[in-house]
Amino acid sequence: THYNPLTAQILEERDDAHLIHIECRKCGSSIVGLVLTGGLGVSSVSLVTDLTGAEVLRFRRSESIDSDDVLAAHEVLFQSESDFLMGLSQRT
Repeated sequence: THYNPLTAQILEERDDAHLIHIECRKCGSSIVGLVLTGGLGVSSVSLVTDLTGAEVLRFRRSESIDSDDVLAAHEVLFQSESDFLMGLSQRT
């Protein structure tokens, strides 16, 4: 996959930080990156994603999750897994 830097969208700017989104037209995957400039030069971190630029901004602006949210999700998944496994064992 090749990403064309000329198609990069600047999603958000703050001081010396830029949140960018680049989509591959060939496969549809994207890169979300944070580019920082400072006294020591330019640094960046990025990741491959399937999110659109609009989705990145929506999640960026949403509320943070805390440990209670993680535990609640774990309980739901664990309970669902137990129900699923019990349903399978009852069929055999």
